[in-house]
Amino acid sequence: MEHLEIALNSRMQLGEALADRVNRNRTDLEQQLEERDQDHARQVTEAGTRLKEGLDRLRGSAEDLQTSLLEKEVQRLEAEAEAVNQKFKAVDDQCQLFEDLLKLKVIKIEERDLQCVMSHIDESHPELLFVFTLRVEEDNRYTVFDTDPEIPQLESLVTELNSSNDLGRFVRLVRKAWEEQVTSQSSIRHAPASHN
Repeated sequence: MEHLEIALNSRMQLGEALADRVNRNRTDLEQQLEERDQDHARQVTEAGTRLKEGLDRLRGSAEDLQTSLLEKEVQRLEAEAEAVNQKFKAVDDQCQLFEDLLKLKVIKIEERDLQCVMSHIDESHPELLFVFTLRVEEDNRYTVFDTDPEIPQLESLVTELNSSNDLGRFVRLVRKAWEEQVTSQSSIRHAPASHN
């Protein structure tokens, strides 16, 4: 029996040693799992931080690109506006020159509109006023409207003006067209009556 007791004791000690070893191994495994989970959580957090930083850089780049594109568009529009303003100034300067030479008065009525008023076209009534309005469009082309009296060939004169960009010639041709109208109307008024 003593053998049996010794064997039983030895088995109990062995069992306790195994239980201790299993508990230590379980504790080690739990600790390793916890460290692995913490390491994994740290890696996920770092990856999230890097991703957020990358997104912030992308947003910054997108904002810089958008700002750059907007600045270029503003510069293009400013250059276009400057070209229109320079053309308008040239028109204004040329009209001023013709004011004295052609008895032409130029009145700025809108930002892009000049009203041109001519006198001394009808020699018998030099005070009569002949008027047209000239506009410089955004595409730097001219349009003419509010012509009084009407000029039948106005469309072709404006087409030529836009082709040549010679405002002085255009003004002279408009004056000549009105002078021809006055002359033809005078000859009709002064023509002898026909007798039938």
